[in-house]
Amino acid sequence: MSPFTDYSILNPAASLGGRTGINEATVLVVDDDPSMHDILTVLGQQHGFTIQFAEDGLDGVRLAESSDIDLIILDLTLPGLTGFDVCRRLRATGVEVPIIMVSASSDPVDVVVGLEIGADDYIIKPFEVRELAARINAKLRRQRTTQSQVRPGRLKFPGLIVDVGRHEVLRDGKPVTLTPTEFDL
Repeated sequence: MSPFTDYSILNPAASLGGRTGINEATVLVVDDDPSMHDILTVLGQQHGFTIQFAEDGLDGVRLAESSDIDLIILDLTLPGLTGFDVCRRLRATGVEVPIIMVSASSDPVDVVVGLEIGADDYIIKPFEVRELAARINAKLRRQRTTQSQVRPGRLKFPGLIVDVGRHEVLRDGKPVTLTPTEFDL
């Protein structure tokens, strides 16, 4: 069964009255369901998002920590680590981007646990694709108005992350080797 109940996202004018998403945002989708990949690829194209995919929890953690991600869509049931485990790890390592957890589980305990461990939102499958697009846009809009893309000890620029606390620089998600003097400059 598809996790979606409405494919009108294929026509952005029908889905959101012609409005598009926050351009240049990068969304990491951590989900092993091919239908999620297909529809979110289309959503990204229609709304100006760059979509990156991870099919298991460990890859999701690795990509979230090493790439310039603006929002994460995180499935609850994944191979390897669960969505709960991924969310806990990301929050423990200081990843502060919005996380929208998606799951077929409508159990209130799962919803509450997901939100309490650090997810910013929880959406139950099947869901309206328009609703997911609106939630993504709202989270990105809120993130950009309440933050200046900087968190203490971590500076983000397009294609570049400087983590002052760890003395690490990532360019396009890849570590850059610098001497201590070069880093200080």
